[in-house]
Amino acid sequence: MTNNNLANISTFENIQNQANKSMSISSSLSVFNATFRVEDKKKAKEFARQIERWKENFIEEEQYLIRTKPELEQLKKAAPSARKYLVDYNNLRVKRIGSRGNLTQAIKDFKRWGITATSTELQDDD
Repeated sequence: MTNNNLANISTFENIQNQANKSMSISSSLSVFNATFRVEDKKKAKEFARQIERWKENFIEEEQYLIRTKPELEQLKKAAPSARKYLVDYNNLRVKRIGSRGNLTQAIKDFKRWGITATSTELQDDD
């Protein structure tokens, strides 16, 4: 996936498009929670290193949100009955809000680098 030590974003885009086609999914949808679509190939090539690093961080933030959602729901149900659960719920909720903030900022940075990034996890509002 690399070319002259730079990540080839179009390779990722092609893999995703092939997966979408094989599953009869519209190209605007994704089999992944995060989607990365190259809009400006020249910029994407110029910022390939940053894009690859941020893409990994972006996916990690999404995975954190996915992984902690069931825990948040459990704490939300238990919080009214015990102060400890309320504190744990609020702490986790704040961390999740921070993760969504990181995803939002990353989307803006990707846009500057010629990539349109989306996340289904941003639609969740706890």
